[in-house]
Amino acid sequence: VPSQYLLPQILAKFSELYPRERFKIMETDSAKVVEQVINGNADIGFTGTVLEKKYCRYIPFYQDELVIITPNTEKF
Repeated sequence: VPSQYLLPQILAKFSELYPRERFKIMETDSAKVVEQVINGNADIGFTGTVLEKKYCRYIPFYQDELVIITPNTEKF
């Protein structure tokens, strides 16, 4: 989710401020992000959840709200 909805705007602004900086982006699930950071294959990662807190430092940078939508029936 972060790579699809949040990073495009963040990276556009970053590129304006630091046009000479380059980086590689990989899109994967939160568990793989943590694994990549722990193994030294990535310097930074963005996740939608907190995993392996003893190995990584998590810094919240965005808050969102989860909304559940169901039919307006007694079953739900």
